[in-house]
Amino acid sequence: MLLLNADGWSVANIADILKCHEHTVRATLKRWQNAGLCGLWEKGGRGQKPTWQPSDLDYLVDCLESEERTYNSRQLAVKLAADRQVHLSPTQIRRLLKKRTIDGSAPDRAIASVKTPSRELPQPPNSFN
Repeated sequence: MLLLNADGWSVANIADILKCHEHTVRATLKRWQNAGLCGLWEKGGRGQKPTWQPSDLDYLVDCLESEERTYNSRQLAVKLAADRQVHLSPTQIRRLLKKRTIDGSAPDRAIASVKTPSRELPQPPNSFN
């Protein structure tokens, strides 16, 4: 936006090119003029606040590690809603657990006999003797 404006483009043309509203272009240019580069950064407090706490995720991880049974994400969502009154979608639970790298393909859970044995590569002959 700033570069196009500096080249003399109108607000309407910039909005068409960047597929945004003219008000957004004007607000961005005004923030740039008033506060410089710092004016372009998003201010804190924007967006929806999380409905869960890290302790809720710790609870799910503890359930997965300590209980004998296995859970899918839909069952974890129901368990979290029933036990802690936190309502998350199964998709969100999968994302959060994936960020914590809790998945079934962890290297420490692989069976040693199934792993491909490592082998040493043959050394090339030394031709500089």
